[in-house]
Amino acid sequence: MNRSAAMLLVLLAAMTASAQRTLFDPDDFLDPRETAGRPVFISRLVLGAASNMSGDGFQPLGENVGYLHLANSFSWRSVQFDYKRSQLRAEDGAPAVLEYDFRQERFRQTRNATPRSKDTLQAAWYWPMPAGGGVPVMLRSRVTFATQPVETELVEDVPVARVSGRARTYALETDTWFRIAGRDVFGSLAISETRTRTNTGVLGERRERTLSYTNRFPSLAIRRARILVRPTLTVGGITNRGGSAVNLVNPSIEIFRPFTGSGANLHVIYSPQWIATGDRWRATHQVAVLIDRALFVKIFQRRSGDARPPR
Repeated sequence: MNRSAAMLLVLLAAMTASAQRTLFDPDDFLDPRETAGRPVFISRLVLGAASNMSGDGFQPLGENVGYLHLANSFSWRSVQFDYKRSQLRAEDGAPAVLEYDFRQERFRQTRNATPRSKDTLQAAWYWPMPAGGGVPVMLRSRVTFATQPVETELVEDVPVARVSGRARTYALETDTWFRIAGRDVFGSLAISETRTRTNTGVLGERRERTLSYTNRFPSLAIRRARILVRPTLTVGGITNRGGSAVNLVNPSIEIFRPFTGSGANLHVIYSPQWIATGDRWRATHQVAVLIDRALFVKIFQRRSGDARPPR
């Protein structure tokens, strides 16, 4: 790996997380000014395990989950495209299962369930925000589409059949930045919808929408130990859960440690999550340990006629 690619990985790994996301998906924010607008392709592998993890739409997964995650990212000038493939395995091996109650005519999830696989496509664009005469702050907006298989049990007092289907998530997120009392405040605003539909098509769709804001607090560097501590706080609302408009509170703290010799990065994440259903709040203590490493990095040479990204 050449020096430019190595420096690029350091910058990529040091970026603070952008928006609320699955714990095993490290952030891939890449400021186009750092690459002078040149095309960049990065393929990263993530291995890890988590306890009490939630998936798309903040649905609970298996109590203990292992995962393998491959993320491919192509950036050019101010745009970025990603394809990500995840393989998950619950401790008990159970697939993702919902229930459809004929009496109440609605879907429900009555127990933890883990999808076997997940595919994600993302498109993003970077844009500078004027910073009062200083260097503009680079922000990113991104659209996401994710799909994963799910099975649904048809229930009428007792389970009577099981049909297959898919859960699809559509999301739009954008970084935010403003100043309060002379201090920079970074965050992300995200809106998403998760739709679950059986292959039979006769049961309709189960839909849940989420609107959330994630505040990114300043990171703390412990230089002697080469550790970066990154805290965030997410608050938001999820439809079809009942209760108040704000029914999601999710602080998170990540301990990040790069290993330059091997090119691997260690992430230890504790992310307690409080979600209200009706008048009852439930706490889920998510813990994840993961290692990510770049499998392939290619920085293409910029052609003489290419314009540089805005500064």
